Amino acid sequence: MTLSRDELARTFERFGDVECRGYGPLYERLSPVIAKDAALLDLAANAGSTPVPNLLFAAVHYLLLGGLEHELANFYPTVLEARRARTPAPQLSAEAAFADFCRKHESEIIPLLRTRRTQTNEVRRCALLLPAYARVAKDSGRALALVEIGAAAGFNLLFDRYSYVYGTQRCTAPGSRLALKCELRGNPVEIPTAPPQVAWRRGLDLNPIDIDDSDAVRWLQALIWPEHVERMARLNTAIEIARVQRSEIVGGDALKTLPEAISHAPGDAALCVVHSFTLNQFSKPNRETLEKILRKAATKRPVYRLGVEGADPTVLQWTRYEGAHEKTAPLAHCQPHGEWLEWLA
Repeated sequence: MTLSRDELARTFERFGDVECRGYGPLYERLSPVIAKDAALLDLAANAGSTPVPNLLFAAVHYLLLGGLEHELANFYPTVLEARRARTPAPQLSAEAAFADFCRKHESEIIPLLRTRRTQTNEVRRCALLLPAYARVAKDSGRALALVEIGAAAGFNLLFDRYSYVYGTQRCTAPGSRLALKCELRGNPVEIPTAPPQVAWRRGLDLNPIDIDDSDAVRWLQALIWPEHVERMARLNTAIEIARVQRSEIVGGDALKTLPEAISHAPGDAALCVVHSFTLNQFSKPNRETLEKILRKAATKRPVYRLGVEGADPTVLQWTRYEGAHEKTAPLAHCQPHGEWLEWLA
């Protein structure tokens, strides 16, 4: 992946203006500064995958969570919460402190940019997917067989182990240790009182996250935005749940492992292929290949596809493939981290 300095500048400008505005104050503040700083753009150019802003910010957050001492830590509530103590009062602005940190720790940041990827770490996205899972269960009359593309540590695969709160509507999983809250907007949507039954589940990821590996866990934590202490707490609880309720995660290129996963899904369950914020890392030919795989699978059985993709707006989309027939519909617009769901269907 090679982006010019101008392309990177536009990427950071858009990230700050569209994805961070009103939601991630520090990254909203830093993004336009990075877009105008040649040295920081040249550092970001070392990223081996997309989205580049997430990787650069996560690399810095990762090093701070690992204990590196720098006054930049004072601008990261997640780091302060983890340390339970403040570093010396900052003498620099957030912008100057970030640039100074990157200059001093460039040799540690570059390997992270080149080797790490953005991966699923926001368990509250399950609150976006739950109504769609319920729709699949109702349409098929069957339990679900889940295949998730870009599963990371498998948190979304365990959606039926969480409870949900949508204003006055609740969906309760017996014995759940985690309740996910999501605001409903738009047209009324029926929320099930209990999660749909899951008969089988398998995750696919280029680099699966080993939740017993403290370094891998720290990278997932680093992908959380600095002010989002509550998100960090949810992630840590999801990690604890996943360590008990293990999911099968298969490593490798999903376009190569997906056909085998489909072939192993029980035939008496509704096959549901899911992805969230994954296709932004797929080339156009790879997205077309994914379509071909699903259409081929649909010659033998119905295939349901649920996707949460895009940034402006983020769209929850459902597709049902059966034989040569295909039906696609946007179900909802949603906040990328699961804060709200605006139902369209």
